[in-house]
Amino acid sequence: MINNTTARKGSAAPADTGTCDAVFPAECALDLVHHLPGRLRLRSAALKRNAHAIEYQRRQLAEIAGVTSVEANPSTGSLLLKYDPTVVPPANVVELFASRGITAHKATGASELGWSEELMTALKRSMLEVIAERLMLAVISGAA
Repeated sequence: MINNTTARKGSAAPADTGTCDAVFPAECALDLVHHLPGRLRLRSAALKRNAHAIEYQRRQLAEIAGVTSVEANPSTGSLLLKYDPTVVPPANVVELFASRGITAHKATGASELGWSEELMTALKRSMLEVIAERLMLAVISGAA
């Protein structure tokens, strides 16, 4: 089950966890902003600067079999969840959340590409911008 669950430094844990249900909106969905096998980051605007709600959600996630740690950051409204991919298959993470009543969906605007593909795309874009800039300078200096 859980080996280590933490709240980020500077975050206040709720004094009475029984009130978390009233503080945390049931219809709040978590955005899946980053996922690698064994590690994922969830974020919600409803959790931002809401120590009670983020602690409630952290505890909900920490109860899932195979989850090894959940770190909560109330200043950003994000949760970093680490899990054992042999217990929780990465392809089934969202379905597992749904079976526990936790709504998580891919963040709007999140790229389908992995980080290496995103890096290559950014490098290509930068190189094209440099080439276009130099070409324009050559055309301007040739015309003058």
